[in-house]
Amino acid sequence: MAIDSGEEITVTGSNFRQGGIRVFVGGVEVQNVQLELAPSGVNNILKFNAPTFPQIIEGGPTKLTVMNDDGGQASRDFTYVKSLQQDPPLLLDFTPKSGTKDTVVVIDGDNFLAPNPSVGTTSGMGIYRLIGSRILMDGVDINEYNVVDGRIELVPYSNYSPQLIEYDGHTLNLADYYHSIILEDKNRANNFYTIYQDVRGNIILSDGGSGSDQSSIINEFYIYEDNGNLIAEKGGQVYNISVNPSGITLTRDGGESLELIMKTPYKFDDNTKEIYGSRVKVVDKNRIEFKIPRLTSKLPDGYTITVENPDTKKIHSQGQVLLL
Repeated sequence: MAIDSGEEITVTGSNFRQGGIRVFVGGVEVQNVQLELAPSGVNNILKFNAPTFPQIIEGGPTKLTVMNDDGGQASRDFTYVKSLQQDPPLLLDFTPKSGTKDTVVVIDGDNFLAPNPSVGTTSGMGIYRLIGSRILMDGVDINEYNVVDGRIELVPYSNYSPQLIEYDGHTLNLADYYHSIILEDKNRANNFYTIYQDVRGNIILSDGGSGSDQSSIINEFYIYEDNGNLIAEKGGQVYNISVNPSGITLTRDGGESLELIMKTPYKFDDNTKEIYGSRVKVVDKNRIEFKIPRLTSKLPDGYTITVENPDTKKIHSQGQVLLL
Protein backbone atom coordinates (compact mmCIF):
# COMPACT_ATOMS: atom_id res chain seq x y z
CA MET A 1 0.00 0.00 0.00
CA ALA A 2 1.45 3.37 -1.00
CA ILE A 3 1.89 5.79 1.92
CA ASP A 4 -0.09 8.53 0.20
CA SER A 5 -2.70 6.39 -1.60
CA GLY A 6 -5.66 6.78 0.79
CA GLU A 7 -6.93 3.51 -0.69
CA GLU A 8 -9.82 1.67 0.94
CA ILE A 9 -8.75 -1.29 3.07
CA THR A 10 -11.01 -4.21 3.92
CA VAL A 11 -10.32 -6.43 6.95
CA THR A 12 -12.26 -9.70 7.18
CA GLY A 13 -12.70 -11.53 10.48
CA SER A 14 -15.06 -12.41 13.30
CA ASN A 15 -15.94 -11.28 16.82
CA PHE A 16 -15.72 -7.61 15.90
CA ARG A 17 -17.84 -5.76 18.49
CA GLN A 18 -20.33 -3.21 17.22
CA GLY A 19 -19.60 0.24 18.64
CA GLY A 20 -16.46 -0.92 20.40
CA ILE A 21 -13.99 -1.73 17.63
CA ARG A 22 -10.74 0.21 17.17
CA VAL A 23 -8.12 -0.15 14.42
CA PHE A 24 -4.44 0.85 14.64
CA VAL A 25 -1.84 1.03 11.87
CA GLY A 26 1.75 1.45 13.01
CA GLY A 27 0.46 2.18 16.51
CA VAL A 28 -1.67 5.12 15.33
CA GLU A 29 -5.45 4.86 15.57
CA VAL A 30 -7.47 4.97 12.34
CA GLN A 31 -10.62 7.07 12.18
CA ASN A 32 -13.97 6.45 10.42
CA VAL A 33 -13.89 2.65 10.56
CA GLN A 34 -17.06 1.00 9.22
CA LEU A 35 -18.25 -2.40 10.45
CA GLU A 36 -20.33 -4.47 8.01
CA LEU A 37 -21.55 -8.01 7.53
CA ALA A 38 -19.53 -9.88 4.91
CA PRO A 39 -21.41 -11.00 1.74
CA SER A 40 -21.01 -14.60 2.92
CA GLY A 41 -23.10 -13.78 5.99
CA VAL A 42 -20.56 -15.62 8.14
CA ASN A 43 -17.80 -13.11 8.88
CA ASN A 44 -17.67 -9.37 9.50
CA ILE A 45 -15.63 -6.84 7.56
CA LEU A 46 -14.05 -3.57 8.58
CA LYS A 47 -13.60 -0.84 5.97
CA PHE A 48 -11.45 2.28 6.22
CA ASN A 49 -9.15 4.39 4.09
CA ALA A 50 -5.42 3.88 4.40
CA PRO A 51 -4.07 6.55 6.76
CA THR A 52 -1.12 8.68 5.71
CA PHE A 53 1.60 8.76 8.35
CA PRO A 54 4.79 9.68 6.46
CA GLN A 55 6.18 11.24 9.65
CA ILE A 56 5.77 7.87 11.40
CA ILE A 57 6.20 5.26 8.69
CA GLU A 58 8.80 5.89 6.01
CA GLY A 59 7.83 2.84 3.99
CA GLY A 60 8.20 -0.74 5.13
CA PRO A 61 6.56 -3.37 7.32
CA THR A 62 4.39 -2.46 10.30
CA LYS A 63 1.34 -3.92 12.08
CA LEU A 64 -2.38 -3.55 11.58
CA THR A 65 -4.14 -4.19 14.88
CA VAL A 66 -7.87 -4.65 15.54
CA MET A 67 -8.94 -4.15 19.18
CA ASN A 68 -12.29 -4.67 20.88
CA ASP A 69 -13.37 -2.50 23.81
CA ASP A 70 -12.77 -5.43 26.17
CA GLY A 71 -9.07 -5.41 25.26
CA GLY A 72 -9.15 -8.43 22.95
CA GLN A 73 -7.00 -7.81 19.91
CA ALA A 74 -5.39 -9.38 16.85
CA SER A 75 -2.60 -8.13 14.59
CA ARG A 76 -1.37 -8.83 11.07
CA ASP A 77 1.62 -7.60 9.08
CA PHE A 78 0.95 -4.52 6.97
CA THR A 79 3.41 -2.91 4.57
CA TYR A 80 3.64 0.66 3.36
CA VAL A 81 5.77 1.54 0.35
CA LYS A 82 7.12 4.92 -0.67
CA SER A 83 5.40 6.31 -3.74
CA LEU A 84 7.51 6.74 -6.84
CA GLN A 85 7.60 10.29 -8.13
CA GLN A 86 5.49 9.25 -11.09
CA ASP A 87 1.87 9.60 -12.11
CA PRO A 88 -0.48 6.65 -11.55
CA PRO A 89 -1.20 4.38 -14.52
CA LEU A 90 -3.94 5.37 -16.93
CA LEU A 91 -6.04 2.69 -18.67
CA LEU A 92 -7.77 3.99 -21.79
CA ASP A 93 -8.94 0.82 -23.50
CA PHE A 94 -8.26 -2.87 -23.99
CA THR A 95 -8.89 -5.31 -26.82
CA PRO A 96 -10.27 -7.89 -27.40
CA LYS A 97 -13.11 -7.68 -24.92
CA SER A 98 -13.46 -11.47 -24.69
CA GLY A 99 -11.31 -14.56 -25.08
CA THR A 100 -10.16 -17.89 -23.69
CA LYS A 101 -7.01 -19.04 -21.89
CA ASP A 102 -3.85 -17.60 -23.50
CA THR A 103 -5.76 -15.04 -25.58
CA VAL A 104 -3.47 -11.99 -25.84
CA VAL A 105 -5.13 -8.82 -24.60
CA VAL A 106 -3.64 -5.41 -25.47
CA ILE A 107 -4.09 -2.52 -23.02
CA ASP A 108 -3.62 1.06 -24.19
CA GLY A 109 -2.97 3.83 -21.68
CA ASP A 110 -0.15 5.77 -20.09
CA ASN A 111 2.41 5.63 -17.27
CA PHE A 112 3.00 1.88 -17.56
CA LEU A 113 6.36 0.89 -16.07
CA ALA A 114 8.81 -1.59 -17.61
CA PRO A 115 11.15 -3.57 -15.33
CA ASN A 116 13.68 -1.18 -13.76
CA PRO A 117 17.12 -2.74 -13.17
CA SER A 118 18.51 0.23 -11.23
CA VAL A 119 16.96 -0.85 -7.93
CA GLY A 120 20.09 -2.24 -6.26
CA THR A 121 18.04 -4.60 -4.06
CA THR A 122 15.30 -7.21 -4.31
CA SER A 123 13.83 -6.44 -0.90
CA GLY A 124 10.66 -4.42 -0.34
CA MET A 125 9.52 -2.56 -3.42
CA GLY A 126 12.77 -3.48 -5.22
CA ILE A 127 11.47 -6.80 -6.53
CA TYR A 128 8.28 -5.15 -7.80
CA ARG A 129 10.28 -2.53 -9.68
CA LEU A 130 12.20 -5.38 -11.31
CA ILE A 131 8.83 -6.83 -12.37
CA GLY A 132 7.25 -3.54 -13.52
CA SER A 133 3.54 -2.93 -14.03
CA ARG A 134 1.38 -5.93 -13.17
CA ILE A 135 -2.07 -7.04 -14.30
CA LEU A 136 -4.77 -8.17 -11.87
CA MET A 137 -8.08 -9.75 -12.84
CA ASP A 138 -10.75 -9.27 -10.20
CA GLY A 139 -7.96 -8.23 -7.85
CA VAL A 140 -5.78 -11.33 -8.39
CA ASP A 141 -2.28 -11.02 -9.91
CA ILE A 142 -2.23 -13.14 -13.08
CA ASN A 143 1.53 -13.84 -12.87
CA GLU A 144 2.92 -16.77 -10.91
CA TYR A 145 6.10 -16.11 -8.94
CA ASN A 146 8.93 -17.97 -7.26
CA VAL A 147 7.96 -17.42 -3.63
CA VAL A 148 10.28 -18.33 -0.75
CA ASP A 149 9.18 -17.63 2.85
CA GLY A 150 6.45 -15.34 1.57
CA ARG A 151 8.76 -13.25 -0.64
CA ILE A 152 9.19 -13.20 -4.42
CA GLU A 153 12.71 -14.36 -5.24
CA LEU A 154 14.89 -14.23 -8.35
CA VAL A 155 16.09 -17.72 -9.23
CA PRO A 156 18.70 -18.77 -11.82
CA TYR A 157 17.36 -19.59 -15.28
CA SER A 158 19.05 -21.24 -18.26
CA ASN A 159 17.93 -22.25 -21.73
CA TYR A 160 19.94 -24.15 -24.36
CA SER A 161 17.50 -23.46 -27.17
CA PRO A 162 16.85 -20.74 -27.85
CA GLN A 163 19.64 -18.91 -26.07
CA LEU A 164 19.05 -15.28 -25.12
CA ILE A 165 20.59 -13.77 -28.29
CA GLU A 166 20.85 -15.70 -31.55
CA TYR A 167 22.06 -14.81 -35.05
CA ASP A 168 20.33 -16.64 -37.89
CA GLY A 169 22.74 -15.49 -40.59
CA HIS A 170 20.66 -12.44 -41.43
CA THR A 171 19.39 -10.79 -38.27
CA LEU A 172 19.93 -10.78 -34.53
CA ASN A 173 17.02 -12.07 -32.50
CA LEU A 174 16.13 -12.00 -28.83
CA ALA A 175 14.55 -15.12 -27.38
CA ASP A 176 10.84 -14.68 -26.75
CA TYR A 177 11.47 -14.98 -23.00
CA TYR A 178 13.71 -11.88 -22.86
CA HIS A 179 11.09 -9.79 -21.04
CA SER A 180 10.69 -12.49 -18.37
CA ILE A 181 14.31 -12.51 -17.22
CA ILE A 182 16.64 -10.16 -15.38
CA LEU A 183 20.40 -10.25 -15.94
CA GLU A 184 22.62 -9.99 -12.85
CA ASP A 185 26.34 -9.27 -12.72
CA LYS A 186 27.84 -12.57 -11.57
CA ASN A 187 30.57 -10.75 -9.67
CA ARG A 188 28.49 -7.95 -8.17
CA ALA A 189 25.32 -9.03 -6.41
CA ASN A 190 22.23 -6.87 -6.95
CA ASN A 191 23.66 -5.15 -10.02
CA PHE A 192 21.00 -5.85 -12.61
CA TYR A 193 20.47 -5.35 -16.33
CA THR A 194 17.54 -5.68 -18.70
CA ILE A 195 17.75 -6.44 -22.40
CA TYR A 196 15.15 -5.33 -24.93
CA GLN A 197 14.54 -4.21 -28.49
CA ASP A 198 13.55 -0.61 -29.20
CA VAL A 199 11.06 0.56 -31.84
CA ARG A 200 13.87 0.73 -34.44
CA GLY A 201 14.86 -2.86 -33.79
CA ASN A 202 18.05 -2.05 -31.86
CA ILE A 203 18.93 -4.55 -29.13
CA ILE A 204 19.86 -2.65 -25.97
CA LEU A 205 21.39 -3.87 -22.71
CA SER A 206 20.90 -1.42 -19.84
CA ASP A 207 21.40 -1.24 -16.08
CA GLY A 208 19.01 1.73 -15.81
CA GLY A 209 21.64 3.56 -13.73
CA SER A 210 24.38 2.38 -11.42
CA GLY A 211 23.19 0.36 -8.45
CA SER A 212 20.44 2.21 -6.58
CA ASP A 213 21.53 5.68 -7.77
CA GLN A 214 19.16 6.47 -10.63
CA SER A 215 20.79 9.86 -11.22
CA SER A 216 24.09 8.25 -12.19
CA ILE A 217 25.22 7.59 -15.74
CA ILE A 218 23.29 4.73 -17.32
CA ASN A 219 25.41 1.87 -18.58
CA GLU A 220 23.73 1.22 -21.91
CA PHE A 221 25.14 -1.09 -24.56
CA TYR A 222 23.98 -1.30 -28.17
CA ILE A 223 24.28 -4.85 -29.48
CA TYR A 224 24.82 -5.65 -33.16
CA GLU A 225 26.38 -8.21 -35.49
CA ASP A 226 29.65 -7.68 -37.35
CA ASN A 227 30.84 -10.41 -39.75
CA GLY A 228 29.03 -13.04 -37.74
CA ASN A 229 30.34 -11.81 -34.40
CA LEU A 230 28.18 -10.31 -31.65
CA ILE A 231 29.36 -6.87 -30.57
CA ALA A 232 28.27 -4.54 -27.77
CA GLU A 233 29.17 -0.86 -27.94
CA LYS A 234 29.00 1.73 -25.16
CA GLY A 235 30.45 5.22 -25.42
CA GLY A 236 32.80 4.24 -28.22
CA GLN A 237 34.10 1.20 -26.36
CA VAL A 238 33.62 -2.12 -28.13
CA TYR A 239 33.00 -5.45 -26.40
CA ASN A 240 32.81 -8.95 -27.83
CA ILE A 241 29.77 -10.93 -26.70
CA SER A 242 29.65 -14.64 -26.03
CA VAL A 243 26.28 -16.25 -25.38
CA ASN A 244 25.72 -19.33 -23.25
CA PRO A 245 22.63 -21.11 -21.88
CA SER A 246 22.88 -19.19 -18.58
CA GLY A 247 23.42 -15.67 -19.95
CA ILE A 248 25.97 -13.54 -21.79
CA THR A 249 29.53 -12.31 -21.27
CA LEU A 250 30.92 -9.03 -22.59
CA THR A 251 34.72 -8.88 -23.03
CA ARG A 252 36.88 -5.93 -24.09
CA ASP A 253 40.44 -5.99 -25.34
CA GLY A 254 42.65 -5.71 -22.30
CA GLY A 255 40.75 -8.31 -20.29
CA GLU A 256 37.83 -6.26 -18.91
CA SER A 257 34.71 -8.42 -18.82
CA LEU A 258 31.14 -8.36 -17.63
CA GLU A 259 29.52 -11.74 -16.98
CA LEU A 260 25.74 -11.60 -16.71
CA ILE A 261 23.59 -14.51 -15.59
CA MET A 262 19.88 -14.88 -16.21
CA LYS A 263 17.42 -14.92 -13.33
CA THR A 264 13.64 -14.77 -13.21
CA PRO A 265 11.01 -14.00 -10.57
CA TYR A 266 8.50 -16.20 -12.42
CA LYS A 267 7.73 -19.90 -12.24
CA PHE A 268 9.06 -22.01 -15.11
CA ASP A 269 9.10 -25.63 -16.23
CA ASP A 270 12.48 -27.25 -15.51
CA ASN A 271 12.14 -29.55 -18.53
CA THR A 272 10.68 -27.35 -21.27
CA LYS A 273 12.12 -24.10 -19.82
CA GLU A 274 8.82 -22.35 -20.51
CA ILE A 275 8.46 -19.40 -18.13
CA TYR A 276 4.74 -19.98 -17.74
CA GLY A 277 4.44 -17.68 -14.71
CA SER A 278 5.15 -14.60 -16.82
CA ARG A 279 1.90 -13.49 -18.45
CA VAL A 280 2.48 -9.73 -18.77
CA LYS A 281 4.71 -7.79 -21.16
CA VAL A 282 5.12 -4.03 -20.84
CA VAL A 283 5.72 -2.97 -24.46
CA ASP A 284 6.26 0.69 -23.57
CA LYS A 285 4.76 3.37 -21.33
CA ASN A 286 1.58 3.36 -23.41
CA ARG A 287 0.98 -0.34 -24.04
CA ILE A 288 0.81 -3.62 -22.12
CA GLU A 289 0.14 -7.09 -23.51
CA PHE A 290 -1.02 -9.96 -21.32
CA LYS A 291 -2.24 -13.52 -21.74
CA ILE A 292 -5.50 -14.51 -20.09
CA PRO A 293 -4.76 -17.11 -17.39
CA ARG A 294 -6.78 -20.21 -16.63
CA LEU A 295 -9.91 -18.84 -14.96
CA THR A 296 -13.49 -19.96 -14.51
CA SER A 297 -15.93 -18.29 -16.86
CA LYS A 298 -18.29 -15.84 -15.15
CA LEU A 299 -20.68 -15.35 -18.08
CA PRO A 300 -22.67 -13.20 -18.44
CA ASP A 301 -20.32 -11.25 -16.14
CA GLY A 302 -16.64 -10.74 -16.80
CA TYR A 303 -13.41 -9.93 -14.99
CA THR A 304 -12.31 -6.41 -14.10
CA ILE A 305 -8.77 -5.61 -15.25
CA THR A 306 -6.44 -3.65 -12.96
CA VAL A 307 -3.05 -2.21 -13.89
CA GLU A 308 -0.89 -1.84 -10.77
CA ASN A 309 2.51 -0.16 -10.68
CA PRO A 310 5.31 -1.10 -8.26
CA ASP A 311 4.34 1.60 -5.73
CA THR A 312 0.77 0.12 -5.67
CA LYS A 313 -0.73 3.02 -7.65
CA LYS A 314 -3.39 1.41 -9.82
CA ILE A 315 -6.25 1.90 -12.25
CA HIS A 316 -9.29 -0.33 -12.87
CA SER A 317 -10.92 -0.92 -16.25
CA GLN A 318 -14.35 0.55 -16.86
CA GLY A 319 -15.40 -2.54 -18.79
CA GLN A 320 -14.76 -6.23 -18.16
CA VAL A 321 -13.09 -8.98 -20.16
CA LEU A 322 -15.37 -11.97 -20.77
CA LEU A 323 -14.08 -15.53 -20.65
CA LEU A 324 -15.74 -17.67 -23.31
